[in-house]
Amino acid sequence: MATAAELVVWRKQLTEAEAALHSILVQGSIARMRHGDESMEWNAQNVGDLRAYIAELKGKLGQNGRGSARRVIF
Repeated sequence: MATAAELVVWRKQLTEAEAALHSILVQGSIARMRHGDESMEWNAQNVGDLRAYIAELKGKLGQNGRGSARRVIF
């Protein structure tokens, strides 16, 4: 199970990665992120890698990309 500190870091990374994806898709820019000793750079050519990174972070946070479906009964 992840620690509270890990969850905070992953949420921050997810927020940054989603902002980077938005920037690339809307402006066609290059996005750079640095976390500790690790640096990452994405552009339109490797946006698939960025999407995979976002999916990995969502997996770590327990977000499978689907909203929870709820059955409504009247």
